[in-house]
Amino acid sequence: MEQQPNSIGKTPETPAPPAPGIIAANGGAVKKPAAAIAYDRRDSLMLAGAWLLGILFVHTVTVLSETSALGLGFTLCVLAFQAGLILYAREKGTKLRREGALLQIPIALLALCYTLFDSSLMTELNMLVLLCMISVSVILMFGGGEFDIKSPKILLQGALNMFAAPFRSAARPFGAAKAALSRSKNKTLINILIGVAVTLPVLAVVIGLLTGADVFFGDMVRGMLDSISRDLGEIVAKVIWGAVLAIFIFSAAWTARKRSFVRAEGYKCLEKLSESVSTEIIITALALLNIVYAVFVAVQFVYLFGGTAQALPHAGLTYAEYARSGFFELCKTAGLNITAALCCIQLVKREKHAAWAATRILCALMMAFTCVLLASAAYRMYLYIIVHGITVLRFLTIWGMFVMAALIAGVLIKLARPRFRFFRLFLATIITGYLILNYCDMDRIIASYNVHRYLTQQEGFAHEEYLAESLSSGAVPALVRLRASGYNDYKSEDRYSLRHETLDESIANKKRIAMRACSDFRSWNLSSLLAVSAE
Repeated sequence: MEQQPNSIGKTPETPAPPAPGIIAANGGAVKKPAAAIAYDRRDSLMLAGAWLLGILFVHTVTVLSETSALGLGFTLCVLAFQAGLILYAREKGTKLRREGALLQIPIALLALCYTLFDSSLMTELNMLVLLCMISVSVILMFGGGEFDIKSPKILLQGALNMFAAPFRSAARPFGAAKAALSRSKNKTLINILIGVAVTLPVLAVVIGLLTGADVFFGDMVRGMLDSISRDLGEIVAKVIWGAVLAIFIFSAAWTARKRSFVRAEGYKCLEKLSESVSTEIIITALALLNIVYAVFVAVQFVYLFGGTAQALPHAGLTYAEYARSGFFELCKTAGLNITAALCCIQLVKREKHAAWAATRILCALMMAFTCVLLASAAYRMYLYIIVHGITVLRFLTIWGMFVMAALIAGVLIKLARPRFRFFRLFLATIITGYLILNYCDMDRIIASYNVHRYLTQQEGFAHEEYLAESLSSGAVPALVRLRASGYNDYKSEDRYSLRHETLDESIANKKRIAMRACSDFRSWNLSSLLAVSAE
């Protein structure tokens, strides 16, 4: 059928489709196209800085093929990354969240350990700890209120952002590079590159003429060319790997600036579990555990603390062997008890006053028994050290017992004051304890104790190869003091270790390693410098 003209003689037109993003009359909506991502000059500067930092990091880490530890170079990498990240991601006129800003202090102190101490044992472990601490500090500084340091969920959120966020933004470095090149068309950067390209042939001719004009200048140029050709492959490899690393560095920084963190959903496993687990089951389990611990504690007071060493020969054990047996099992049991007490506190409903009171009493009793277990483990280790001296493993276990004692105190506070935030104490204890472990210079303490024990008691060195070879340059001053006393006999019992006939050779070997570390800024550290100057 023909359409009738309207009052002014025109045929009505078909209505135009709705514009993108406008809701149609029938209730449908046309999807609005995604807005283009804009990059500014700050992105360009961060991309260049990420590339330089990636090259510096690769150049620094390659020193591990020559020495056993990192040094000043790695400290500079960490501090440069933190400073660049804050300057890039922080918006003008805004303040960093207090928790994230305070966490920068232990990060800087831990990074400084590479410059102060030479510890091959802590080198790789500290890198992992720094990565975890940096990831948590980033989401605390630039994340919203949902990222709370008082909640254990912060560890899950930090892990997700450490591994997932850089991959989610992996395309952003390429976008920033494209934007930087588009802004540089017919401008300064392009003109500079053209000037370099035009001048290179002229420079080649001029340098060739000057090389023939002066023999000394010619020797210098040829030496430089030989060095460049010899190291060219390594330089190119570092530049390429630095560019690869820059992708992840820039992606992580972009995530922080745009606040596009991975959000961990609020898991409520304990709430769901508390609804399905009966309170009577928890109380029964705690009561049975306490009975077992009571019997064990009674045995400890009779045979260990009671000093009845005459009963040990019947068991075929010396006092030191009895002290050594079961030590690590006691430490594991103490850690298990702390975890069990915290879980029970969360599982039992506080509305049931009788069950809640019984749970708190049983947990407190279990913590008291745990204190005895920890004291038993500490006393066993003390007896063992008296006979066999101290090693890295024994030193770490002593440190672990102090940390565990602080956590037990936190559990007792939680039992007395249920509103107390245990995780905040846990995080502070772990960070502080780990910093103390790094700053006490473990190798120096171990060597000093063992040498002092020999000089005062004229006994020890059951594992001479460990004292002389396995410790880092921090042990050199103590070994020099031992040598000054006239001791120079050394026999290695480990067939796989490097053998030294005398203590002099062991000291000389450590000094050579320390001198090699001090000759390069990437591995320079204070312990190596003191080892070289020890006389």
